[in-house]
Amino acid sequence: TPDKFWSTWNEQYVEKQNKLLNKTVIGRQVTKQDRDIISLFEKEGEDNTPSYRFIGFAFEKYIILTMNNELYILDQIAAREKIIYEKVRRNYYSSNKDSQLMLLPDVINLTTKEMGIFRDNKDLFLKAGILVDEFGDNTVKITQVPSFCIELNTEEIFMETLREINTVARIETREIESKFLATIAEKVAMKTDLALNGLEVDEIMRSLLKLDNPFVGSYGRPIAIKMSRADIEKKFSRR
Repeated sequence: TPDKFWSTWNEQYVEKQNKLLNKTVIGRQVTKQDRDIISLFEKEGEDNTPSYRFIGFAFEKYIILTMNNELYILDQIAAREKIIYEKVRRNYYSSNKDSQLMLLPDVINLTTKEMGIFRDNKDLFLKAGILVDEFGDNTVKITQVPSFCIELNTEEIFMETLREINTVARIETREIESKFLATIAEKVAMKTDLALNGLEVDEIMRSLLKLDNPFVGSYGRPIAIKMSRADIEKKFSRR
């Protein structure tokens, strides 16, 4: 019967996993390939985070996993955005800034209007660890950025953030700051490479599960959708 088939298959799969785990940790150094294999197995929670099992990807962008007897489909860009937002927020309000010197500064030409927007919001960039100075008429130079931006196109991130904050009404400072931080997080997340293997998924999940409300993003947008085992079985008329 189908139930017996899947029960037997699962037992054989678990046995194979255990053999591979023992083989990769006993007698030799664990390789990157080993870690990718191990990352497919159930992860023990760290720092009181839930354990989970990575299943695979759907349409490249979505991560499929199980956790607490529920199936999750995770938007990895939204997940990275939340992780980065927390990093940007902590950096913004910290006296010990994460701000690294760029090997080659970005020199950016602005319009007169864009230069005015920059001058009005220069302190926001500085507090976020992005050091931008005027460098002649309607020209700025970016010399330092947070570590998570160092490998990205910082000119695009700066310009897109500058245009976005210009759309924010001049309201309370805290709301302007919140919009600014959310915009940086969104732009950085969009330009970060997608996870391609279990090891990279593990990195996302370890960071995400440490956060409050890990599956709720900016403005209440969902980061993941989930279905319980009971919900799935109902779909197949098993309940």
